[in-house]
Amino acid sequence: MHLKKPKETPGAQHGPARILRERLSDDRLESLAREALERLSGGTPAGGAGAADPEILDALTEALVAPGQYEAMRIARGLMASGAGMERLYLDYLAPAARRLGVAWEESRLSFADVTVGTSRIYGIMMLLRRVHARAAGLKGRHAVFAAAPGEDHVLGVQMAADLFRQHGWEVTIRVGLDHENLVNDPVIEECGLIGLSASGERSLPALIRLVIALRYANPEAFVLVGGNLVETEPALLRLTGADGLARDLPATIRRMERYLEA
Repeated sequence: MHLKKPKETPGAQHGPARILRERLSDDRLESLAREALERLSGGTPAGGAGAADPEILDALTEALVAPGQYEAMRIARGLMASGAGMERLYLDYLAPAARRLGVAWEESRLSFADVTVGTSRIYGIMMLLRRVHARAAGLKGRHAVFAAAPGEDHVLGVQMAADLFRQHGWEVTIRVGLDHENLVNDPVIEECGLIGLSASGERSLPALIRLVIALRYANPEAFVLVGGNLVETEPALLRLTGADGLARDLPATIRRMERYLEA
């Protein structure tokens, strides 16, 4: 398949991709796009759980960067309805599609804006898969990791949240003062069911977005929760980061997680 540069149409850059472009510089956005492509396509084998249907893979790759907003998600839902699970969708469809986007970007057949939209849509499909899988499997017990975003100096909120969750029977591990790679590669984070991230201000936003993207690949089943002052000052935080929830009120958040566990 020869991936062609999509035609620009009004409103083609929408949703999270548009909001990201409004909030972050091109350098920051390029870093995030590369992070997503490398995490998904670079860390997976070329072959997955079964042979991909070439026509469906072609259609999915084209849909990821096409003006139509919902076509890629429709294709993914069709694969799920036909019985394809998370492993097959990741390894046989999303990873190869991400590799194709990366190659087309390097060869200037796709622009940076195209790839930003494409990776945003891959990210959305992954969130759908993770939610469906999480509803079937449930959280991994009551084990949570609470961490401060890289570069964060304000960690009191992390400690308070951990103490309150422990009072409700959760096993909580705290990770503060760690850089991006150490957090992503932490074996404890890879095995927990709930990841709570704290960010105090707008300066932490790029690091927070990058961290959530990487954690999706490190632990796709975890519920990602974001707290801190940034929750109050950035109204689009949930859409920007792709997290599952915001912790505005700790007691209410704990009750929400209890209901999530019971479900």
